Amino acid sequence: MANLTVIFDTRHRGFTFDCIIFFVLADIVRELNDLQGLDIFIFTQGLRKKTEREWLYSDDEKIWRVRNIIAQIPLLLPATNSITVGRSLRLSEEARIFPVGYHPEKPTEGATYVFQPREFLPLSGKGIDIARLRACPHATKIIRSRLKHDKFVTISLRKSNFQEARNSNLDAWKESVKVLDALGYYAYFIPDFEDLNQCLQDDDLSRRVLVDATSDINLRMAYYSAAMHNFCVSNGTSALLYFSKYYFSMFGIVREGVNNCGLAFLKGASGLNLGEKYFWLSERQHFVYSDDSFKNIKEHLDALVGLGHL
Repeated sequence: MANLTVIFDTRHRGFTFDCIIFFVLADIVRELNDLQGLDIFIFTQGLRKKTEREWLYSDDEKIWRVRNIIAQIPLLLPATNSITVGRSLRLSEEARIFPVGYHPEKPTEGATYVFQPREFLPLSGKGIDIARLRACPHATKIIRSRLKHDKFVTISLRKSNFQEARNSNLDAWKESVKVLDALGYYAYFIPDFEDLNQCLQDDDLSRRVLVDATSDINLRMAYYSAAMHNFCVSNGTSALLYFSKYYFSMFGIVREGVNNCGLAFLKGASGLNLGEKYFWLSERQHFVYSDDSFKNIKEHLDALVGLGHL
């Protein structure tokens, strides 16, 4: 059986975790066309400078993101056969290519199209698995051998200089640790991809920080897979959770007043109305539309206990 050739061209695509949508769609196209695997080519002949965020990134940071985000995501898809990063690209005439119509010198509209979660809506009820990201089994084995607590949860933090209004309420999450402790769950923090562990380095909670999960996406997914539950705010890395089967609660789904984060944008990009979640999510995967104040977190924890989800 042939493989699907997947071209991620950094002249036309971004440098964030939004790439997850692109790769998951590619894997679904592979499945629908009865192809065996994915051959990923990350073509870095140029670096896009289009979005508000991309104007803030240096070329060095973009390349760093290519190698530490973009090139790691396909490792979470079991069908991935190969991943190549480079400035040259040779395509055979027989290759089955995603996006359809891609040509490195003459990109069509399809080749530069920005994929959004709404692309999955036509697949509802079709029996196609959308939540297909998986931690490598050996990565899960590694983290289980390191942890002293079997009954644990993760709290993934956002702390970025870009759109700071979306950042995690660190004080509220620290206070929530006491509630989780009382419930018998040990809470580990996963710092922001950009911040590493700076936000907790001088805190008495620093022993709870999973530094290795910050920059190693496979280990992050392994922690998510082994946790009893995972908590976060809406953020780039949260897409790892809602394209997996791992349990989670994601706060701050809507941030009115923040560019591309309001309800109107959510509706346009995802087809979701207030209070809704993606059709493929399980009953133990929660979108929480309120912010991550301690009051809201505590109320949600109480609700999880009442549902038997904690």
